[in-house]
Amino acid sequence: MSKSKRLDKAAEIIDKSAEVMTGMVDAFKSNIPNGTTQAIVTVAEAVAPFLPLAALVATLTKEIVEAYENVQYNKKTCSALVNRVEAAETSIKALMRQKEENLKNFRDQNYYKTFIRFTNCLKQIKKLFDDISQLPKFKKFVSSASIRERFEKSIKEFNSCSNDLNLAISIATQDQLNKDLIILHDDMIEMNKFLHKIEGGITDTVNNTETIVNKLEIQNNEIKIIVENIIEQNKRLTEMN
Repeated sequence: MSKSKRLDKAAEIIDKSAEVMTGMVDAFKSNIPNGTTQAIVTVAEAVAPFLPLAALVATLTKEIVEAYENVQYNKKTCSALVNRVEAAETSIKALMRQKEENLKNFRDQNYYKTFIRFTNCLKQIKKLFDDISQLPKFKKFVSSASIRERFEKSIKEFNSCSNDLNLAISIATQDQLNKDLIILHDDMIEMNKFLHKIEGGITDTVNNTETIVNKLEIQNNEIKIIVENIIEQNKRLTEMN
């Protein structure tokens, strides 16, 4: 199953999980008395919409970490992306554990929208990861500044969402972004050298092939002349006889 299909399947499962969770909350609410236990229902209701999003973060993180094990290109830059995604997952887990402390945020519609923005940002980071770690995809962008632009845009959005969600992510800073951009720059230089070497090797092979073909054509012409001379000589001998 392709990665896109797995993500679609995961999204489908997450949506169903959200429906189940809502049903569980409703059932739980109808079977408990008013009073102190009502607070439990209030927390569960507030957190329920965030559970599918947290699950999506976990899914994206798992796929990126697994993909990193086989990365051969731009590995340092990919590592920087993995570090951010893993830090995001860890912070989200802590957020979900501290439900009561964050109840005010879970009730905030703007907080929920920002959480959605954050998951969309992680999707873009995963796509960027896929594009720069696979040679055929990378070659489409190497001649432009689009990779740097996408990288910087994604990380700035990551940092912005992290701050708006009050997530404890120590690397969500401009200073770390600057360091990561240097890493990206170094990786880009190495990749350009690598691609130039590959293209140079292909050019040399083509040139060598053309040289061989030219030599064969010359030899073929020489043989043709020799054959024609032999035919002419045989013709003269025949006429003399």
